[in-house]
Formats: sequence, C-alpha cells, structure tokens
Amino acid sequence: MKIGIIGAGTVGSVLARSMAMSGHEVYIANSRDPGTLSGVFSEFETVHPVWKDDLKSVSEILVLAVRWKDTGKVLEELGDMGGRILIDVTNNVDESFDLIDLGGKPSSMVIQELVPSARVVKAFNTFKISRYLDDRGKGIISFLAGDDGQALETVSNLVTSMGFIPYITGSLSFGGRLMNVKGRLAGKARSKDEADSIVREEAAKET
Repeated sequence: MKIGIIGAGTVGSVLARSMAMSGHEVYIANSRDPGTLSGVFSEFETVHPVWKDDLKSVSEILVLAVRWKDTGKVLEELGDMGGRILIDVTNNVDESFDLIDLGGKPSSMVIQELVPSARVVKAFNTFKISRYLDDRGKGIISFLAGDDGQALETVSNLVTSMGFIPYITGSLSFGGRLMNVKGRLAGKARSKDEADSIVREEAAKET
C-alpha cells in the first residue's frame, strides 16, 4: 500500500517505520520543510518525507497523527478527500494529556464530521505506540472502528501486515467510544476474550 502520514512526531514516526518494515511505501509530512526529516528515516528506503500538500497525490490511505488541537486546521488544509480512507490515530487530550470534552462524542465521530469526504477508521490509539515496533508478530490485538466495511477490511489487512491481529469493535459511534480516551478498550492491550466480553457488555447497554 501507499500510505501518507500527517504528523512526524513520535506516533507518526513509529507507524512510518512499522509500515515500512511491513513492505509498504510510506510518505510522511510534518508542518515544516520535508528537509527537516531527511536524516530521520535514512535507514528506510521506503519512507519518503514530502510536503504536506503532496500527501494526497502520492497516497492511497492517509493517517492522521497530529495533536488534537491541530486536527481542525490540518483537515481543512487537506480539503476534499474524495472517499479516501483516513486512519484516525488522534486522542482528544490537551498538552497536559487531560481529556478534552467533545460533548459526549467519540473523537473519531468529530473527525468524520470535519472531513465528510473521507472514510474514517479509528486505529492505533489504544496502547503505547512503541509496541507497533517492539511487539510485531506477538499475537497482540489491535482495535479498529469505522462505518465503512471496505475501509475496515483494508485497514485490517494493513494491521495484519504489521504483525498484529485486527479486531473490529464496531461503528465510530459505538466502537469509537470504547477506543476513545478513558474508553473500556483504551489504555492497554487486551486478549480477544477480554475484548469480546467488553463489547458484549457495552452492546447490551444499548438494547
């Protein structure tokens, strides 16, 4: 896959490396000149620093890996996504890692509202990001949520290629809430039995 990552901080950099190690072509941009990243990924021939404005033209899938306070501006600058998949890795926290109230909405629903021309999938946000480099191939579950079946299948294949087991938690409103900061699936890795139990319990509350 050709994957574009918006944000070259810790989260974006780890995902770029893990995806490149999995055989994907990765394009990554920060808020500055791509030259500022020239030496950061020198060991990976398939990680290419680019201008942010060029990400859509070179990528099949985009990954949003920026601070919450920057999401609105970044998505506005991206413009029409033309139905592309947008993987939302953000968490709605401030600089002190305190939760930002979104009026009861999961953060990915807010992202989807900000960019309705994208197919948003929530992923890669529920445990320490470094595990996507350190724990590849160890049978760890990686949660996903989304409203588009084809997008979920595509991102599931990506997760599998990275050495993790995809687990679809449900829609952005349901699964996204469980994966959100302080949600029941957030904060640490879970076994399939634990995840199944949590999803069943939460689904029962909505019937």
